[in-house]
Amino acid sequence: MSSVSMLRQPRRGVVVLFFAAVAGVLAALVVVAGLAAADTQNWDARIRSHDRRVVLNLLGEDRSAFAAFSETENFQRVAGLSTAKVAIDVRQDAAANDSGTREALAALTVEDAEAAADVTSARRQAITDLLVTDFGGVIDLSEIHSVKIGKRGKQWRCLTEALYFEARGENLVGQVAVAEVILNRVDSKSYPNSVCGVIQQGQSKRNGCQFSFICDGKVEHIGDRKAYDELGKVAWVMLQGKPRILTGKATHYHATSVQPRWAKRLVRTARIGDHIFYRQGLKLSER
Repeated sequence: MSSVSMLRQPRRGVVVLFFAAVAGVLAALVVVAGLAAADTQNWDARIRSHDRRVVLNLLGEDRSAFAAFSETENFQRVAGLSTAKVAIDVRQDAAANDSGTREALAALTVEDAEAAADVTSARRQAITDLLVTDFGGVIDLSEIHSVKIGKRGKQWRCLTEALYFEARGENLVGQVAVAEVILNRVDSKSYPNSVCGVIQQGQSKRNGCQFSFICDGKVEHIGDRKAYDELGKVAWVMLQGKPRILTGKATHYHATSVQPRWAKRLVRTARIGDHIFYRQGLKLSER
């Protein structure tokens, strides 16, 4: 064996021992750091717990002191109140605070409900205003369902009943179209000048009724209250002045299932749903 190889073996062993020692020192440092961090966290927790106990004790002492002071004659004389009104029961104080909180929340809930009602009412009025001025037919007729009905007078009831018995099965467009015919007659000099007058015209004559439900011999009964209420909204909007743009100033209509003789004498203006609509022809002057 050469002298060179004999020298390399001791050097290799020294290097190994050196790195082993370094690794051991590093491991020890990690363990010490971990223990220190854990001890710090526990120390902080102990400090926070101690602080809470001190604060709670101070609060308890303050409450007790004030409760005792409130029972003295000097306090009663200065405050001008009886002991029963100012004495503080420390044990019941939390319950009293909870009760006050509940009352405050209840008051806020009532205020929120009132504010929501005001917003809803304003929106309904805005929709009504838009429908009444909708000469271009831009507003969706389904918005009628959001309308709030105002004063329900006699003319409103007559129009609502007529729509219920004449157009209950129609969609909104068909219902509005029937309302247009009734109101067009009100505006015409050839018919009575009120909604009820137009609807009830001819009921005293045999086969003289203008609307079949008036003289069909049946007792009129409102069986579908929900439908009646929705048709009441249609009647309300129309009576408020919604532009009549569907039927071309029609004053007559009939169901598509019949062909009345009078239809030949009139000008057809539209077919909407199950009804065909007509207006009176222009009268030419005699030469």
